[in-house]
Amino acid sequence: MFFTNDDPAREKYGAAKQSHPQEYAEKLQILLKAGVTIDKSRPFMAYSLAKNVPGLFILDENASVSAFRHEFQHFLDDREAGYLGLKAYREDDEVFWQFEFRAYWQEVKFAREDKDFELGRKIVRIMRKVRNEIFGRQTGKEK
Repeated sequence: MFFTNDDPAREKYGAAKQSHPQEYAEKLQILLKAGVTIDKSRPFMAYSLAKNVPGLFILDENASVSAFRHEFQHFLDDREAGYLGLKAYREDDEVFWQFEFRAYWQEVKFAREDKDFELGRKIVRIMRKVRNEIFGRQTGKEK
């Protein structure tokens, strides 16, 4: 499962369904038309991969558009790859990192578009932490 527990954009921008209602509605329709199951019962965002079928989109309705775009990107990448399942990503750290990088890049782009450079720095710090976790390092020099 890929999930976004850190949502540094939430405090400033609020929930995606309120700050970006058209985008929110359009992307939900894309998910539904693709056969993705949407679970609104948990207090975090996640996209859980399934093998050979669309995954589960865990939707925190209070999440920012930044977090929403992050998890939506996981869906897009999963669909493009042919719904390989989590194992395919966990077997190769570099592939797993690229999957995460593309999702975090959606958040960085959002911060840049709004010229919110402090938010961008926060997201990059989170990206570094995740990268270190993927490659088995909690601290130290990045790969």
